[in-house]
Amino acid sequence: MPVPSTPGTTEYTFSATIIDAAGRQGVTSISSENQITTSIAANLVLALGRMTNGAIIADRLTVQNYDNPISRRVFDESYSSITTKATFVFQDSLRKIVRVEVPAPDASIFGSDGNTVDPDNALVEALVDEVLAVLGGTYVLVRGFLSSRTRQPKGATNPPTIVEPGATSVPGDAPGTTTDA
Repeated sequence: MPVPSTPGTTEYTFSATIIDAAGRQGVTSISSENQITTSIAANLVLALGRMTNGAIIADRLTVQNYDNPISRRVFDESYSSITTKATFVFQDSLRKIVRVEVPAPDASIFGSDGNTVDPDNALVEALVDEVLAVLGGTYVLVRGFLSSRTRQPKGATNPPTIVEPGATSVPGDAPGTTTDA
């Protein structure tokens, strides 16, 4: 997805996947800082459908919020590396497994061993509730743990401002502020 020209903006992208008679697929998309509503997306599908000899097999409307690299702030604490992840494993009654990984996890979500996710932590409970709302069915959290990758990803071109967190700070706070729990 192209990066918008002005940081700190919201970009709307509509894309459609089209298949031809030979089974080959192609994607067309349009991005804008102007809002693309679901009704606009529906009209785009109709216009594309009338114009193509292929069949539209998927369409997607996404909204991406871009941050401003100048004001980006992250905390420098244990597990602040993007290669370190909190891995959450969910399983349903048919034993189907879904993993959710959170890069650079907050150290407070782990138990006293520093490796096992504390399921009673409020941040963990909130994430689990939202994931279960997406997955639906009979999924439950079966385990959560700290994991690390050995391969290093490419570095960021605009490094964030590093701050030391206060006891109750969260990354969205302004410098020197705390959040009431």
